[in-house]
Amino acid sequence: MTAKKCYGFRILSVFFWCLAIDGSFATSLTEKIYYNINSSGFSMCFRRFNATHQIGCSSDREGNVGVIHLVLNDSDIDWLESSGVHPPYIVVMSNLMFKRDVFERLIDCEKVNGLVIIGNETDRPGNFSPDSTSPNARYGLYCDNKKQSGCIDQKWNPFGNGMMFEDVPFPMVALSNESDINFIIKECYEKYNSIDGMSMPTGYSLCAMEIKDIMDGAKDTPTCHRRTNLVNNLNPQGYCDPLSNLNVYSYVDALNKSHNLENGSVIIIAARLDAFSLFDDKYPGYDSAVLGFVTLHAVAEALGKVRNKLLVAICDRPIMFVLFNGEAFDYIGSSRMVYDIERQQFHPVKLESIGVFIEIGQIGLYEETDSLWIHTDPVSLNKSPDVQTRYDNLTNLLINFGSDVGLNITRVPKGNLLPPASLQQFLKSKKASIAGIFLSNHKDHFVNRFYNSMYDTSGSGAYNHVTPIADHLQKISTSIARTVYSMLLNDLTEVEVVKSSNLTIANLIYCFTKNSDCEIFNSTSEYGKSSLLLKTDVFSSRYVGVATSESLGATKHHQCLLAHFLGTVIENITEEKDCRNLAEKNDEFNFLFLNGQINITDNMTRIHECIKSAANVSEALSPAFKINDYEWSSNQYSAWTESRWDIGAMQMRIFLMPNHDREITTLSIGIIMFVLSSVLVFLIQKKSVTLFTGADT
Repeated sequence: MTAKKCYGFRILSVFFWCLAIDGSFATSLTEKIYYNINSSGFSMCFRRFNATHQIGCSSDREGNVGVIHLVLNDSDIDWLESSGVHPPYIVVMSNLMFKRDVFERLIDCEKVNGLVIIGNETDRPGNFSPDSTSPNARYGLYCDNKKQSGCIDQKWNPFGNGMMFEDVPFPMVALSNESDINFIIKECYEKYNSIDGMSMPTGYSLCAMEIKDIMDGAKDTPTCHRRTNLVNNLNPQGYCDPLSNLNVYSYVDALNKSHNLENGSVIIIAARLDAFSLFDDKYPGYDSAVLGFVTLHAVAEALGKVRNKLLVAICDRPIMFVLFNGEAFDYIGSSRMVYDIERQQFHPVKLESIGVFIEIGQIGLYEETDSLWIHTDPVSLNKSPDVQTRYDNLTNLLINFGSDVGLNITRVPKGNLLPPASLQQFLKSKKASIAGIFLSNHKDHFVNRFYNSMYDTSGSGAYNHVTPIADHLQKISTSIARTVYSMLLNDLTEVEVVKSSNLTIANLIYCFTKNSDCEIFNSTSEYGKSSLLLKTDVFSSRYVGVATSESLGATKHHQCLLAHFLGTVIENITEEKDCRNLAEKNDEFNFLFLNGQINITDNMTRIHECIKSAANVSEALSPAFKINDYEWSSNQYSAWTESRWDIGAMQMRIFLMPNHDREITTLSIGIIMFVLSSVLVFLIQKKSVTLFTGADT
């Protein structure tokens, strides 16, 4: 190797070593400059769309940056509006301050570039519901009826502030991690941004935050949906997806599809599965949804115990259990089921064949009420004498059986409108003649102060521990089960055997709200799919979402539970393939191969079960996305979609921001150094022959 080549090799070696050192130094430098907040500790507000608007939050593509300002009272907002001299600001606010009037002040203040809500669900305000005062009113039973005022004036949710449906001009975050909250307040705000409650002087560095909440969709569902449908190989990125999931339903026994059902013969017992909130992954829906669908499962358990006694009666009067999904977003699930029934997707069930509809709503225990109220639609009730007769029989039985177990059940006064309920979608059909009731813990308005919010949470609880709410739900579910039993058999002599289990109810509440990796879930999971149970956040979320394997898997567990309560075990089937073979040969029943109970002989294995049942699922996707050339402005069906976002689109980090004078100084020094370096490099290159002649020797 010549001396010239050796010299060049040394230069290249030094160059690559510098690159390696520079890379590691850059990583270390980044960590020193930024304090990154772990994504598991915060929840973002994100974009959704309906037929006419966009709601929710999004950041700029590069993220929103602002000086951190802590708001603990109204005077902190006054200072921000009148005296804040370092805009834009990222406001960090206690969840107790997060109210509609404060929210509006921050939106109107042009100095705000982001909002962080600090605190956890236990430190909740006196009331908070981001839903409207009349949930789902535009898609309900009364909006097209000019004689009724429910669409406009019936404020069922007096605590509703409507914040869910605002188009927020900056990103919003709910932060619950205590260490991150302490760092923001102690190490950031108090250390750099505040002296006795006042902003630091201009000459100091300020603690700032960057929030990235980048949403791909924009404007409204018709626009976003059209853009997504235009996706091709040159532009593979979609922009939004329809809100969709699954409805879950089950009959006590499979229906004979060749058998025509009489009008008014089908009994439906229903509840909703979903709720929402302002922030991603914070959808507890305790009283909004959980207690209702747990009660439905308890009714299924009670009737499943006397299944053999019901088999003859249900041939002509079938019982149908239904769990609707997407109800918080303008009745997605129930409107889709009505749409499918009208198109004979549930044959032989038709709208005309539905005679009784029992829906379980919010039924939590509150100091304001110890009663259970029976609601109905006054117009539908007067549709025919037969409907009135069925209603009277149903409610009389329910009130009497409730009294037997110590439950006070009362009819609301005649003429009262039906609250927001899935039942409304069935009653909208002119073909329906349904004696429908909606059971709730409220008479004229919700008593749940946290309807559809992140604060609608359960209290403490443990597995295999019966709580007062479990005893309360046992009374309700037992009363409903005995009512249905008596309506079918016209026999009150053995009705005492129809009873749900308060222990089962307590365990279901615990598993759906605290820990999904519990025994009742493990034993009723499909074989080979138990790993999903480890993701408690998936099972504790009540958000309908978009169709993913995880969200659909969590919903399908309701199918497994109904199969467990209402189905029968096929003896001598211990292998999954044998159970699957039965399913392939039978189109009336479904066969699920479940984990089963723990084998008590070794406590290590499980006794697997092949369950034959009539439990099934159907699509909970708004008909608006199934109808060609649907008229989006018609308000006939829900039109909700959710914006897409990339992995890593949601980030938060904190750093020190120098004042403007220092930034100008740094920039000026950088420019001067660049000019001097350029001149120096030019001179060295020009004199390189003279300077480096020794390299050839």
